Amino acid sequence: MVIRPSKIFLFEVLRKSIQSHPCAISLDAGAAGFKNRWMFLHGSYYGLDLDLQRLRTGLASTSGTSNTFGIHADVSHLEALPTGSVGCVVSTNTLYCLPPEDRLRAIQQLCELTSPDGIMLIELSCDEAFAQEVDIAKRYFTSVEIFYFKNIFSRWYEHFFEKNGFLGSHPIAEKKPFKAIAWLFSRVEYLTRNSAKLNRHTLLRCAKKRDQAAHPFDLSRIPRLDERLFTLLNDETGTR
Repeated sequence: MVIRPSKIFLFEVLRKSIQSHPCAISLDAGAAGFKNRWMFLHGSYYGLDLDLQRLRTGLASTSGTSNTFGIHADVSHLEALPTGSVGCVVSTNTLYCLPPEDRLRAIQQLCELTSPDGIMLIELSCDEAFAQEVDIAKRYFTSVEIFYFKNIFSRWYEHFFEKNGFLGSHPIAEKKPFKAIAWLFSRVEYLTRNSAKLNRHTLLRCAKKRDQAAHPFDLSRIPRLDERLFTLLNDETGTR
């Protein structure tokens, strides 16, 4: 069980949204070691990340599957991928870490990748760039839902147990009674999900793409580092 109340809420909304929208191709942008892979039950999963070692770790953990792939790429430079080709685009714990200019470009790129009947789910922070980020999403989608989360109560709980920015190193945070308490705190996230003032993060759920042609997710011209790992970069150091 996840031990951050805010993440429990986020993963519940993500899982329900992903699993209610089955599709042939899903892209997890900022996949790291494929932390979200378990949510994707349909079609092929492509985990995209700039950290090559974490991609290899994720691929190694799914070595028995034939529908899991990695893409070594910078999320703000995805021009080589076919537009309108991905049925489910997801990005968590990634975009808000980018510099503002790269973040806006990355959001636009992910919007472009989403297929006409697809869905895009991206985690953002409630900062000065948020309104501009929502405007980009609304240019591409007629349905843009905003889920605010990481409220003052979850932040207090997580700050109390954090040690070096990580709850897992706290001696009691992972014990069953405190996991149950974290789950109870996560219920409050549902009560405050419409409040921008009480929360620090958001999840945008975007659907009903505006006019754009659909294209097949054809990576036949994309170089491979191995059988299940593609690259949009010139070398393994991350140079475009």
